[in-house]
Amino acid sequence: MTEKPICISYPKSGRTWLRMILNTLDIDLEYSHFDTGADRKSWGKKFDELEFPCMQRGKVIFLHRDPRDVVVSMFYEFTKRQLPILDPEQRNKYEARGLIPPLTLSEFVRSPRFGIEKTIVFNIACKNNLNAFVLTYEKMMEVSVESISSMLDYLGETRASEEIINAIQENDFKSMRKREVTGDIPANMIGRLGPTNPSDINSYKVRKGIVGGWVTEMDIETQNYANKIMAKYDKTV
Repeated sequence: MTEKPICISYPKSGRTWLRMILNTLDIDLEYSHFDTGADRKSWGKKFDELEFPCMQRGKVIFLHRDPRDVVVSMFYEFTKRQLPILDPEQRNKYEARGLIPPLTLSEFVRSPRFGIEKTIVFNIACKNNLNAFVLTYEKMMEVSVESISSMLDYLGETRASEEIINAIQENDFKSMRKREVTGDIPANMIGRLGPTNPSDINSYKVRKGIVGGWVTEMDIETQNYANKIMAKYDKTV
């Protein structure tokens, strides 16, 4: 039996957007964050504790995004979306183990359990060990049609240009935000979209969707720290 193609990404790298587009095109992929998600097993693992399963398999998509933008989105994901839905017992367990994420962005970025270094370590491991088609969030934003078309060629899937264009237009930021507000979400996406507080933009899954937003979110010292960690690994992934 042929393995289903898989998309590997660190959380908040644009997977929901890609998934919505591919759902519209009737392309079925498996999706994984490996050991970095917000599930109970992976919650708050330090960057040097990450475990990666065997990465040798068939068709693999590696989706990545600038770690500085990722860590900002992760901050809001954990503080605005994940913490509010924790039941008291689970929260107490996390607090006892020191797994509650920092509640300020500057501390979050520096956290070995949640911050930017964890994103970079994950991305480097994927880049070095996956025989994958590499797709970047930034490239998708810049040339969406070309990016999706190239990925479909890699997967051996054929779709007319008009279908690809329509799928991208149907799932642009404005449309996805509207779906999140109205609850008009495909059945296989139920539970993935929806704000925890409709009056707080930062509690939405579809938050801003821009490239380089980290500059306006981080103070100068935190920007310098993030850039220093990027330089430490001499990587932009």
